[in-house]
This record gives sequence, structure tokens and C-alpha cells, in this order.
Amino acid sequence: MKYSNIILFCALALGLASCSKSQIRMSFEGFTNDTVVVFSLPVEMFTTATDDSALTIDTLLIRNNRMDIARPEKTMSYIFSFRETNENSPNFSRRSIYVIATPEDRLTFEVKRTEEQFEYTAKGSDYVEGVADYDSFMRPISHKIDQIDRSVEANWGEIRALYDARRAQAAEWLERNMDNPAAVYVLAYEVSSKALLDYYDELLPMINTSPLKPIVEQSKASAELAMVTKQAQELIKEGVEAPIFTLPDNLGNSVSLGSFRGKWVVLDFWGTWCGYCIKGIPAMKAAYEKHKSKCEFISIDCNESREKWLAGVEKYQMPWVHLYNSDDVAPRENVRAIYAIQGYPTKIIITPEGLIHKIFVGENDDFYNELDRVL
Repeated sequence: MKYSNIILFCALALGLASCSKSQIRMSFEGFTNDTVVVFSLPVEMFTTATDDSALTIDTLLIRNNRMDIARPEKTMSYIFSFRETNENSPNFSRRSIYVIATPEDRLTFEVKRTEEQFEYTAKGSDYVEGVADYDSFMRPISHKIDQIDRSVEANWGEIRALYDARRAQAAEWLERNMDNPAAVYVLAYEVSSKALLDYYDELLPMINTSPLKPIVEQSKASAELAMVTKQAQELIKEGVEAPIFTLPDNLGNSVSLGSFRGKWVVLDFWGTWCGYCIKGIPAMKAAYEKHKSKCEFISIDCNESREKWLAGVEKYQMPWVHLYNSDDVAPRENVRAIYAIQGYPTKIIITPEGLIHKIFVGENDDFYNELDRVL
């Protein structure tokens, strides 16, 4: 199931603003903008929302340096985004306040605009106070990242290094605060895949009682997949034996790569969501017609639902083998992970002996030229 980063973080139904008692009260100091954008979703929808349409998005006014959120009937997740700019930074303020609140919570936030961007304190629950402490701890490195212009490609090497340092610093806070309810938030969103897997078991009792449990479980699955993919990068090289797998085809049959031994094979990792994959279909059809007597094409769909895949196979009428790779399997059984696929389309030419001949990432003429050469 796919989620945007906003869905993973957010939530609420702000239509309850007519209620008499506030669940969240924010006071502001030094702000130049009088609006706050609030994204919201009931926590119970974390596992059922499939896109941003489930969100409520409201732009609320700051009146008399204060803003109130009325009490909802369900446990909610919120993201408060402040549209403040910093004259000394090339970027909008990207830091926001993330909140999970039960109907019983009464939370207060004091938000102060600073030269860097903003800082805040929170009271009312161990969770929001822990998240505020974490955000304060991370503020200096977050400010360093915000000072670099993201629109300049040459800056991204420095930005990536800072993000690596930020994840390491997040793990440092986590290690010091394993008994803090906000540790589940940090584990779910802020640390590296390795750190998440390292700390998961120790935090499991707290995870099991946290509203963020479904997000942690999803993050854990993604982390495990990332680790398997990283390990596979060392193994998937030209000249090594291609890992054997079995996947279902569009007719409901199980198809094994091993059954094609003795022929050249092209593995085509794609998805109907991939624009470059779709753009390359005519060239793929021409190459298949030219080489189908000597080479079998196998398209492996990734990162989408079975229904969308089947609709795409029907729509584009590609006359070769089509297999579906589901993410609802153990990471070490996920074909895109064991082949270390990180870009789409990825095309892999496999020899009749079952060895990886060449790997091509992206849609370009190099693949077709090499196919012509070997066949």
C-alpha cells in the first residue's frame, strides 16, 4: 500500500471547530504570517487511506496571536505547517509540528518565530512533550540543511551528507530516550533503516500500545526491504548467476525464471505508473519482434496493485510474458529487492546459461544496441 509522506505524518477532521472546548491551543510570538495550514486524518485511517484524498486540509487564521483546535471524537494526527519565510535562507520553512492527540488530551503549544525559523514548547502529554524535546535537539542540524539551496544540483552532495548526519543524530536521541513515548515517532520517521531494525525489538512493548504502530510496522517492512536491496547490490553484477524466482503471470500461472534456461532472457522491471516505461513500449515491441525466436522478454511489474497491473497489460498489449511482483511477501522473497532494483525501467539481459550479461537502468538506446549485438 502506498502513502505519501503527508499521509504518514498527518491527520484530523477540523470540521469540529464549533465545539466549545479546545483540544489544542497554540500561542504565537513574532510571526509575520497570520495563517497556519493544518493537515489531518483520524489515526484509525493510517492503514486504510491509500492517497491524499483522505486528508482534511484547512488554512486557519491566527487571531490575537492564538489558534484553537476543537476536540474531535477520535484520536487524531495533525501536522501544523507554518508559512514563514526566512530572509537568510533560500528555502521556505520546512519544519512543522506533528501531533497525535486523543479526545481526552488538552495540549498547549507556545511557538516563537526566531531568526533561524521557529522554536516551540509543548505541554499536555508525555508524547507531545517528547516530540518537542526531540525537535529542539534536532534544531541545529535542521537549520544547517535549511540554509542550503535545494534548487542547485551541485549542493545535493552536501545535503545528502547532512541528512545522513541528521539520521545518526536522531538515533542518538532515541538511544537516550528509549522510555519516552516519542521514541516510537522517532523510530517510525526519523532514523535510518539499520537503526530502526536495531531498536525495534527493544521498543516493541511501547510500539504495541502506540497509535503509530501501523506506521512503525510499515516503516519496518520498508527498512527490511531496503536492507535486502542494499545487500543484493553487492551480488547483482555482470557475470554472476541470475537469482531464480517464481512469480504469477497475468493468466494465474506460476512462472519460474529457471524454465527459460537455454534461451536469452530480458528481465524488464516496470510499472504502469512509470512514464519512461510506457514511453519505451513501442521500442520494446520492435525489439521483441526482431529477437523473439532467440530471446524471451519477461516484464515484472513493481510498486502497484494487481488490478492496475492487469489493466496496463490489457491496455498496452505487449505480446510477451508478464509477471507480478507483490510487496506483500518477505523481503528476501521480493524479486525487486533480490535484484537490487532502484530505478525504473531496469532491463537485465541474461545469457542462455543463466548468467547476468548486462544491466541497464532507464530507457535508452544502449539496451537495444546491446541486444542487437549479442543476438
